[in-house]
Amino acid sequence: MSRPVRFGLAGYGAWGKYHAQAIRSTPDCDLSAVCAATSASREAAAKETGARVFTSLEELLAGADVDVVDIVAPNYLHEQMACSALARGKHVLLEKPMATSIAACDHILQAARNSGKILL
Repeated sequence: MSRPVRFGLAGYGAWGKYHAQAIRSTPDCDLSAVCAATSASREAAAKETGARVFTSLEELLAGADVDVVDIVAPNYLHEQMACSALARGKHVLLEKPMATSIAACDHILQAARNSGKILL
C-alpha cells in the first residue's frame, strides 16, 4: 500500500479549519503541517489537528515533508505563497480567488509550468 498524501496547510483561520477537517477526514490524506500567522491560530492548530505547526510558509517548507501545500490565506498572499511552494517542488491547492491581479495569476501559472507540479 502506498503512503498517504502529506498536506501542509497555509492558514488556520475560519476557512483553514474547514480545509484541515476535510484533509483529516479524507482517506489516504495526512495533515502533516500547518502554518499560521497568529499565536492563537497556531495554538488552535496544534490542539485541534495534531500536525506540526510553523509560524510561516517558508518555515513549513523547510521543516516539514509535505507533498501538497493547501493555501487558505488572505488573497494578497496567494502569489508569493503559491510561487514559493511550487519552487520548492510542492503541488499547490489554492483557494479562490487565485490572486489579486492578472499579472499575479500569470506569475503563478508560469511557476506551475516551470515546476511541473499540479496547481489547483
